[in-house]
Order: sequence, then C-alpha cells, then structure tokens
Amino acid sequence: MVQQKAQSSWPDNKQLVEADRGAPGPRPPMLELPCQSYLDRKYHCRDYRSLHWPPVACASAIEETCGIKLGLKWVNDLTYGGKKVGGILAEMPGQALVIGLGINIRLDLESLPEDLKAKVEWLENITGTPVSPNLIVIALARKLEDEYNALKNGQDQEIIERWKSYSITIGKEIIAQTALKEIRGRAVDLTASGALIVESADGTRTELTAGEITIRMADGSYC
Repeated sequence: MVQQKAQSSWPDNKQLVEADRGAPGPRPPMLELPCQSYLDRKYHCRDYRSLHWPPVACASAIEETCGIKLGLKWVNDLTYGGKKVGGILAEMPGQALVIGLGINIRLDLESLPEDLKAKVEWLENITGTPVSPNLIVIALARKLEDEYNALKNGQDQEIIERWKSYSITIGKEIIAQTALKEIRGRAVDLTASGALIVESADGTRTELTAGEITIRMADGSYC
C-alpha cells in the first residue's frame, strides 16, 4: 500500500491544494477523488474475493475527517441515505492487484443526467461545509495501510466485523442479480471470505460472491 512492495497513484498535489478549503478563486462545481493502489499479487488477500478492507478503510477515513458515517452496500459501494457517494473496484491484470477508489466530494447536481440525480450524494452536501480532499487522502492512505496490515496478520474476521459495522445490507430484504439468475431474500450475514449469505423465503441459503444487489428501504423503495 504505502510500502515498498506496493505502489499508489493519488491525485496531483497541486490540484488538491487548489481545491482545498480556503483556496483562492472560485470553487470548481465538481470534485471527485479518484485513487488507485497496486499490490504485488503475492501480498494481496489469500482469497481474491476478500476485498472488504478497502471500503472499510474508506468509510473509516471519511468518518474521521468529515464526522459522518457512510453505509457500505455489498459488494463495495459507499452510500448515504440510500444514495451512492463512492465505490471501489478491483481487478488483477497480470501479477498485480489493482484497487480503484472513487469518492464524490463536490457535485453540480444540475449537470448530472436526470436518471442519476436521485441516486447520488456527495460529501459537501452531506456535511454542509467545504471538505478537504487533502485530509481525506492523508487519512485514506493511513487507513488503507492499517487494514492491509490487518489482512496480512490474519485478522480477516476482524475486518469483516468492521465492514458489518458500516453495513446497510445485512438484515435487509434484497434482490440479487447474478450471471445465472435473480435471487430474492434477506441478507443475513457475510462469510469469512466476504460472500453475502442470502436467505430466501423458503429458508434456502445462497452465498453470493459477485453480482449486483438492490436493497429494500424502509419506505418500500429499492436502492
């Protein structure tokens, strides 16, 4: 992560400083925080599906810097009030594990497509104050390193428990769309490898390792 055996690609420092609070000139209408981390394959998690430590690091970093607790939607979406604030993607091209993270700090709602306006959220809108990308990057680098070290030290279950503490998925009625079929039921738990356990109405339990889910909210809508 932030060690010799890993590389990280972060936003240009000059851009961050100019976008930070107190910067001179008009504030840009939109600001997203894209980051990438590269890990040698032999140092990544023992099970490639066990990628719940990056979203835990993101949620923890934002809670520390912004004072808000985001929700984690399985697999790796950052949410607030049922709306998406950010997300994490991972792929393995060759011998490296590449983790991409994106966080919405500032958005111009009017410039978004109509079908997205009710689905996205951003940090400055939630907090009602300017948000420092510099502080988020600092906290995120530290939290990513902490969670990765926990993974290397075999603390898989502790990471899963931290993920569950931010979860908006566990205990909710969901619809899961996999490559083969649609599954409806209640999300009851995560396995040690991070698979989502879904219990259907007939009591059948299915372990999901990939796919898209929608969650039934308190008002009956799905997000």
